[in-house]
Formats: sequence, C-alpha cells, structure tokens
Amino acid sequence: MIAAISIGKKSLELDDEIYRPMLKRLTGQESLKLMTEHQLSLVLDHFKNALGFVPAPPKANTKSNAKSKPRSPAANKIRAIWITMHKQGFIENGSDRALDAYGQRMTKTTNGQGVQYIVWLDNWQAQSVLESLKRWHYRLMKEAFEKQGHNVNSGLSYEALSADYQKLNKPL
Repeated sequence: MIAAISIGKKSLELDDEIYRPMLKRLTGQESLKLMTEHQLSLVLDHFKNALGFVPAPPKANTKSNAKSKPRSPAANKIRAIWITMHKQGFIENGSDRALDAYGQRMTKTTNGQGVQYIVWLDNWQAQSVLESLKRWHYRLMKEAFEKQGHNVNSGLSYEALSADYQKLNKPL
C-alpha cells in the first residue's frame, strides 16, 4: 500500500509542504513507515476520493500465463490473426493483454466471467473465439477493399480474402 500512496503522491504532484501536513491531519503521522495498515488505507482513500487519484490496475502475471503452452492448438492461430490485424492497422493494441481481454469478452457467456487468458481456452472455446475473430477480420478486410473500389465476392472464404488482402496491401 505504501507503493500505491507513493505513486499517488507523484501522480498528484504533491510536494512535501502539502503532503506531510496532510498525512499528519489524516493519521497523526508524517511518515508512511510509521503508519498502521488502517492509516495507510485512510491516506489512499483520501487520494482516491478527495483528490481524484486513480491507481492503475495491477498488472497481470503475463509471464507465466502468456508464455505457457496453450490448451488448444487454435490459440496460436487466434494470436497470429490478432497480430496480423494489428499490423494491418485494424486494431490499435496488438498486445497479449488486449487479446486476452478480447477472448474474455467472447467467452463471457460460458461462465459469466469469461476465460482470463487465451492459452487457457479449451478446444471448443478456442474454436468459438477463432471463428468470431475471423468474422470480424473478414468484415474489416472487406470494408477496406470496398473503400479502395474493389468488389468482394460474398462467397469468398476467409483464407482467400486474407491472401488477396495481403497481396494488394503489400508495403512498397
């Protein structure tokens, strides 16, 4: 909690002339090291409620989850399409965290919360997310083709459209 308060102090740009008297007023202490957990909580709550500090959400432990072996072979395909969509400019954030968030939204109906990491998807869930992602990517590529004045055969498969899109949009 001390780290969160220190980050809040820096984020709120509080100098010691304001910060120390505020600590003393809130808790009777001028130093975080001398405070109890309850006092630290009071300071953090004051930062959030009175001063508008919004702590960043804790970072997911992506080291163990993003790099672990996927339960379904389709997870690698999902990741490849996600990265391709990012490189093609269809999505802003091509990170594993953004992909996991997408996968969690797509699997929310299975358990009410969704599956937190793509690598945790079972075969059925991964296939469902993969098909959803392919449909989304297909729509975006089709729209891009149409904006460029090209007609797209509605019976064209995802793979064929993707190959055509890559040929037409190769970097020079």
